[in-house]
Amino acid sequence: MTGRPASIRIVAPLTLLLLFAASGTAAPPKSDGDDPELIQVVETHWGFDGTILSQNFMPFAARVQNTTGIPWEGDFVLSRMSGGKPVGCQLRRHVALGPEESRWIQFAPYIVDNLDSWQLAWGAGEFGSMDINSPNTGPRATVLIFDSDAAIPPGGKLRRMSEELFPQAITETSALRGVILSHVPFWTGARQRTFLEWLNQGGRVYLLLNNDGKYPVFPESLSVLNTEKDEFQVGAGNVKRVPIEVSDLELDQARSEIFLDDQPATFRERGRMANSAFVGSYRTVGYGRNDFAFRELSKISAFYRPWFWIYAAVLTYLFLQFPVCYRMGVTHNKVRKFYVFFFASAVLFSIVFALLGRVGARERSRLRSVGVAQMLAADTFDVSRWTLATVRDEGDYVLESPGSGNCITISGESLDSRPATAVADLDMQTAEFEMAPTSSIPFVERHRVSSPVEVPQIEGFEMAAGRVLNVRVNPGKDFSSDVISAWVVRGSTMFPLDIEKPVWELNRKRRVETIASYINPERPQVYNYLWWWWVSSFSQSDSQKREQEETVLKRLEPLLVADAFGIRTEANSPFAQAAPGMVQILIYRHTPPNFRHGETQFTDQRGALLFSFAVPDPVVVTAEEK
Repeated sequence: MTGRPASIRIVAPLTLLLLFAASGTAAPPKSDGDDPELIQVVETHWGFDGTILSQNFMPFAARVQNTTGIPWEGDFVLSRMSGGKPVGCQLRRHVALGPEESRWIQFAPYIVDNLDSWQLAWGAGEFGSMDINSPNTGPRATVLIFDSDAAIPPGGKLRRMSEELFPQAITETSALRGVILSHVPFWTGARQRTFLEWLNQGGRVYLLLNNDGKYPVFPESLSVLNTEKDEFQVGAGNVKRVPIEVSDLELDQARSEIFLDDQPATFRERGRMANSAFVGSYRTVGYGRNDFAFRELSKISAFYRPWFWIYAAVLTYLFLQFPVCYRMGVTHNKVRKFYVFFFASAVLFSIVFALLGRVGARERSRLRSVGVAQMLAADTFDVSRWTLATVRDEGDYVLESPGSGNCITISGESLDSRPATAVADLDMQTAEFEMAPTSSIPFVERHRVSSPVEVPQIEGFEMAAGRVLNVRVNPGKDFSSDVISAWVVRGSTMFPLDIEKPVWELNRKRRVETIASYINPERPQVYNYLWWWWVSSFSQSDSQKREQEETVLKRLEPLLVADAFGIRTEANSPFAQAAPGMVQILIYRHTPPNFRHGETQFTDQRGALLFSFAVPDPVVVTAEEK
């Protein structure tokens, strides 16, 4: 027997030894993302100062940590809970964590009130979720931005927020009133852009002295804050320098100089926020505003059915059952005639109801929406709206966001009998939901939409003895059609415009009124529901449908005007007016194509947006030039 060569007998064991050693030094195995025990939620943070504001999208952050040396990847889902089950819209964000890595993840849930309970889940079992309670409600926040990595964090009595928790989208800042800065925050990209957009939209910035007794000097990207004035405006926002260090700031001075400086002097002396200037209509302010919006939208989104004939058939069928069938059963000796008539009528009317109740072949799944688009820049808008999705067939549907910074929720329960739940993928900017046939689901949304729009120009503002005699506005090519109505708002007064002319002027046929009186009219609109039912029970032409749609859109105008000035839960007087030195141009028009949702499943989309443009007050500008 011949043995193997010596070289093979030596090389083979060495090769096996090297392979074994290589396998022992390979990278650690990657987790498949389904082991929740690897993750720990270290801390959570609500809002800007630990409080929440009802009827708004609020920031929520959770610092999560991978407690092992194995990489983890999976989804974190934030859900509003009721009876131990998720309701409304679940927010999903995909996260990858390296070995022993810690990171903040951020959401923007819609807050109904502080009675809501929430759950953050990242896996199955008791170790894959955490219950979270809502904190107390509070006013719009004014917070000190601090660096959590600083060797000595700032002291004082101010409520604070870490700079790394500042939102990355303007859609999450409606509950933020003011920002206090005593250092240059390390903001880049999205956070820096969000801060500037928030400031231009009406935010308030307070600059305090640093530890060296000097105001912070900001880089080129934030150079608008370097203006050496005690107080100045940036867009509709306000910047104020307060010559004191954070640690020396007393509570009384903070109230007068920072927290209440935009309130009337009488309220500053009392040390409290101003009360509501008016209660506000239930349709425009408070918990009923969402229900009102969706009730109106349901009138122009429901599929046509001949309700008049359906009810007539129901009454006829009941009449045949009693007294006709009853009389036949008690008067005829032959029972067979009764059963023949009874079952024949049941079969016949089953066919009649099936034919009358079916949805026509021309009907399509549709979206109907109304909202407000506030200009952030010449080509960028902060869009908040109510959207009602109505589907024809049962199945899974996807609502595609028209922009970034996606904030979305379901308003209460769905409008049909089956509860609805949607999952919003914050990374994909979509919402996924399952629908029953011919049912609807209501969404409250907020997005940052980029679309080039020519800003309307004020060409004339004639005044005499403090009274406005005429206003002239050039709408530009983007608002030359599809406009429903328009106003110029100066202070707290709304001036209606005549949109029938190429250059809009003051409409003498409509009343000049304050924002408060327009939102909360002295004589509320009377609506004839019986008339609406009668009209909607018969097939209508396209022109008749458009006329009904215009009626609904006009009824929603006060709600949109209130939302344009941030009036949601109560009509605070500082918000019921344009910013000092600015006027608002409000243009209510049908939704342009660039502001619609993706048309993958919803090809029938209609609605309207109230565009809001903040421009310098021409009267103030003219006075300064003189």
